[in-house]
Amino acid sequence: MLKVIIVDDEAKVCQLIYHLIDWPKKGMVVAGIALNGVDAIELVRNEQPDLMITDIQMPGYSGLELIKMAKRERPDIECIIISGFSDFDYARKAIKYGVEDYLLKPINREEFSATLDKIKHNCDIRNEQITKEEKTRLQIESSMKIMRKKLIEEIQKGQERNISSLNKVNERYNYTFLPGYFQMLMIKLDYGCKRGEKNDSDVLEKAVTQIILKILEDRCIDLEIYYENSRFLVLYNYDNKNRDILNEKIQSLLDELIIQKKTFGIIKITIGMGRAVENLDDIAVSCNQAMAAVEERIRVNTDRIIEGIGEYPYSTEIPYITGKMNKNLERGIELLDKQEVGHVLVTFEKELCEYQQIRGREIVNTLKEVYRNVILTLKKNAMLFVDGEKLRSVFELELDNCTTMDSMCRCLNDNITVILQKIIERKSQEAARPVRESKKYINENYMRSISLEEVSSIAGFNPTYFSSLFKKETGTTFMEYLLEIRLNKAKELLKETNLSVAAICERVGYTDLKHFQKIFKREMEVSPNQYRKLYS
Repeated sequence: MLKVIIVDDEAKVCQLIYHLIDWPKKGMVVAGIALNGVDAIELVRNEQPDLMITDIQMPGYSGLELIKMAKRERPDIECIIISGFSDFDYARKAIKYGVEDYLLKPINREEFSATLDKIKHNCDIRNEQITKEEKTRLQIESSMKIMRKKLIEEIQKGQERNISSLNKVNERYNYTFLPGYFQMLMIKLDYGCKRGEKNDSDVLEKAVTQIILKILEDRCIDLEIYYENSRFLVLYNYDNKNRDILNEKIQSLLDELIIQKKTFGIIKITIGMGRAVENLDDIAVSCNQAMAAVEERIRVNTDRIIEGIGEYPYSTEIPYITGKMNKNLERGIELLDKQEVGHVLVTFEKELCEYQQIRGREIVNTLKEVYRNVILTLKKNAMLFVDGEKLRSVFELELDNCTTMDSMCRCLNDNITVILQKIIERKSQEAARPVRESKKYINENYMRSISLEEVSSIAGFNPTYFSSLFKKETGTTFMEYLLEIRLNKAKELLKETNLSVAAICERVGYTDLKHFQKIFKREMEVSPNQYRKLYS
């Protein structure tokens, strides 16, 4: 049985795909369903599927990014992209990345079934060609690579605690560590807030990895590189005699990357270095320092090596500044006042800039927290009409490629402003709908006695609120609008028919002829009969 995973951020779409096909009949089994890119990659690692069916957009990853990451975990995985729109250029790029097919929603069962049959046939042929021994070798090799990277992943996330024994670590994670020094460095590639398709290519990852290995590997006992979201984490073990040489080589590494950055389409490069440690169980400290050093580029600029960023206490002033700002920001959001929100964010940026002691990592975490509070405020006020986690993920990816305080604050401001504008437009459309319906009702019923209470009831509001809403949307009151409709119809009947003024009075909704004549003369400055003589 071929293993299949289904990936789409809409659970209903996943279920539709799952129930669309008789999988066992195809010689396939659905090994898992994921609603985001992170869970999808975890499924690929754990299940080693033969086929991944994915949407173009996942929270945090595009379809191509997800496919690239999946192919790094399992090179032979087959992929099908399912999209809600036709994009030939995207399809062409997808095929370049090894996508078997590109299907449009709504999914055609026959077309989908035929694609699965083709994949099953290809997998059967490939499996027949690969010997059992070769399969075993590839699986072992793949597992070894995965385990080596898993150590760095666990250190980065603070999950690995028991790494004091070199022998156990070597055995478990397939390293060849020896007593000496252990160190972590992080290389951060910044593309600017908007990343192009060129930068999404795994060619960049391979090229940078080759440069790192070429410059550092020969002086290390062992070295491993872990790449994720424009960051390379490098763990290396070396003998004391190579310590000074390696420091020089890291400067050479930066110089080489700066020379190559135009080729790669990179805007800025930063190398953050953690301190060298003699005990492997202290490597998490080195890793944390390397990551903190990279964030410090916001304060000290890029295209350089940053080191010596140790542990530091978070300032007591920032929570006070942020708390005050959040209250003002919440008020502006609740009122949907873009001008007030913009003013609050500009003031907040000035206060942050004035606080000299703040560290780069604290700036990043503070801005992320502000954005999370914005999403929570929108949810609390029932204003959020899209996936909040997806919005947050997109914002944090953009923020990650900002290299100055100014660009980070602008990124925050732009993201919040875009959300508010969409909410304002949506609210405006929601308000316009009942007004449109009420205008239609007036146009269809002006010939009889209708009241504000009746029309507001049709629109679903109380008379007071409806009256205010109607005036705001149309620029005129309910009674003024009704009068305009009736007079326009009366003028039309006076010009185009021989009906008496009394008959016209009744046809346009008036029961008192004198009252009708009085209103007509007041508005038109001539009586109905005079109007007929002038315009008929």
